[in-house]
Amino acid sequence: IVSGFNNVVDVVATGGYNTTDGDTGNIFVLRSNGTVWTAGNGQFGQLGNGTLVSTSTFVQATGLTNIVRIYAAPTHWGAYAFAVNSSGQVFAVGANAVGNLGTGNTTQYSTYQPISGGFTGKVAKIVLASNAMISSSYAFSYILDTDGNVWATGYNVGQLGTGATPNLSTFTKMQKSTNGAKALDIRAMGYGAGSGFAAVITQDDGTMMGIGQNNFGQTGTDVNSNSSVYNLKYVLGFGPGQNASQFSGGLVPFNLLTGAQLGNVVDNLNFTQQVNWSTASN
Repeated sequence: IVSGFNNVVDVVATGGYNTTDGDTGNIFVLRSNGTVWTAGNGQFGQLGNGTLVSTSTFVQATGLTNIVRIYAAPTHWGAYAFAVNSSGQVFAVGANAVGNLGTGNTTQYSTYQPISGGFTGKVAKIVLASNAMISSSYAFSYILDTDGNVWATGYNVGQLGTGATPNLSTFTKMQKSTNGAKALDIRAMGYGAGSGFAAVITQDDGTMMGIGQNNFGQTGTDVNSNSSVYNLKYVLGFGPGQNASQFSGGLVPFNLLTGAQLGNVVDNLNFTQQVNWSTASN
């Protein structure tokens, strides 16, 4: 038990290790009074207290009030984090080498900064992805808003959904043509040295769309090609009105986000289901 700590609403832990600095992990705590407290590595400012000093005791992030949600993820060198207040404002701190904070630049921050222009709307969820094991800055961030839009920033090999690959430093709305369908959730992965960065979106009409690198079929969008997907594409069998007649054979193998050879299993990180296209319905 942490002495003197109570009224905890949420806890987010980020692992991390590199051969230069050893353990680079952090623990972020949101308390019921709307304050954020952090312990662990501080070399990239992720503690949010204005210093770059690591600490084994929890310190309060400065300048934050009325926070209702926190999100954090590791990079190889140090963590980055987001905080959302009760008015819907989004603040970011920490490692930012590829614009993953969405502050309009690649400057690391030791105090929480408001994200820059671009994002409009109310936050439903923030999803962060990175590869903490590779000594490069592969980090990217998504915001799902309450209107069913997805916004993205950071390292980009196509998975940010702009139709191109330059990195972004401001949250930019993902381009998608879905006949009015709204995004309900997004899952993302960062894996390998530039070979496994992808995302999958589930939508309110029951469809799913994938985007990003597809070296191992992780977008679920094609069983005949492992080419990267630069624009959102329907996951096989989860497009509008798709059914078994559109696929040859009884079982269509593909891998969704995992990069593993899953055969006819669909794995969206939090669920697994057996899919037999010969009996699938619309």
